[in-house]
Amino acid sequence: MKKINILMMCAIIVLLAMFSGCQNDDYTSSSSSVTQSEDTYSSLTNSQKKRICEYIQDRYDYYDSVYGGYSGDKYSDTIMQEAANKYDITADQAYIIWMNYYSY
Repeated sequence: MKKINILMMCAIIVLLAMFSGCQNDDYTSSSSSVTQSEDTYSSLTNSQKKRICEYIQDRYDYYDSVYGGYSGDKYSDTIMQEAANKYDITADQAYIIWMNYYSY
């Protein structure tokens, strides 16, 4: 439980850091892949979001085991991109889903 709380705090810090330096036009794009990701994200059920969170937790556990202990936020960007690729969402959307883990 303590490990998950620490991961959640780290993810919050990363998310806040990401959004604090962004301007509004950073999120506007006419690319079809962004639109497709937005459509996928908006249609996700809570059950699907929970599965994404479980996948992300499994990836954190994997990196912890490979590197012999708690890896902290070291692989968060990689993990979020892996989740994005697997579930056809953006890495930012994966972060948002992960940040809301306990609400699913």
